[in-house]
Amino acid sequence: MYKYLNFEPIKDSQTKLAQLFNIAMDRVKTARHFIAPSCTSIVASKGCADFERESFMAQKFYQLCLTEIYYHQVIHYLTEWKQMATQYNNEFAGNWKYYALSKHIELINEYGGDEEDYNDGGSLRTELTNQELSHSTIVNEMRDFNDIFLTTGLFSLTEIYAILLLDSELSLQKIFAQIGKPIKTYRQGDDGEMIENTWVDEQEISSRQQHECDTIVDMLFSAQRAVVELVRDVKKLKVFTNNKPFFAKLPDRIEAILDLRIVMNQYPRKGGRL
Repeated sequence: MYKYLNFEPIKDSQTKLAQLFNIAMDRVKTARHFIAPSCTSIVASKGCADFERESFMAQKFYQLCLTEIYYHQVIHYLTEWKQMATQYNNEFAGNWKYYALSKHIELINEYGGDEEDYNDGGSLRTELTNQELSHSTIVNEMRDFNDIFLTTGLFSLTEIYAILLLDSELSLQKIFAQIGKPIKTYRQGDDGEMIENTWVDEQEISSRQQHECDTIVDMLFSAQRAVVELVRDVKKLKVFTNNKPFFAKLPDRIEAILDLRIVMNQYPRKGGRL
């Protein structure tokens, strides 16, 4: 029976943050294999012997799906916010009313307006109240939606961190060894020939994988903290204010997150993967 196993990687961004998200989701594929649903419905009866196990698996799988959505939305909205801030600074000189009026007119030109959008002579009204411009302000454009990107907190994704750390301990070799059917693993030697790994080799590989997972989790948490703090600051902005200092720094702040400059000094590159 078909099982949902593979997440959709982020393909429309080559940023280091997108690469980190893709690596993280790829690293949990072994765990995802074991918790992925194998039927179209969840066991509904508490009397079923598998109810607790199925419910537990369904919850974990659902949390992984939400994490996947969140990672995609982070890249999408950070990219969009950077573009909006750049346009706001360069084309509208950081003037909220100029920006809002321009966007209001663009909306009417594209979709048509209501009767109250026009003067008696048929021309567009340009003397608008703050309330009439509210939905077109840059602040409300950035936060006037209900999305997982805006609602995810710093500790909302602890599940994937736990699974990542568990995944470093979860391998086919260890699974088969625990059931009394160990399998051999190999590495490529300097001469190109395949060499069977010794017990010492396996321990070194396991230690390296654990270190890699620890580093990935630390980097993910640091990146998420930067995103959550940015969202928090956006939510604090006053709508009918230019907020020039904030928007002047916003493109560079977002670029630092996307480029992982916020964490790369603490967790330097290894193997050129990021």
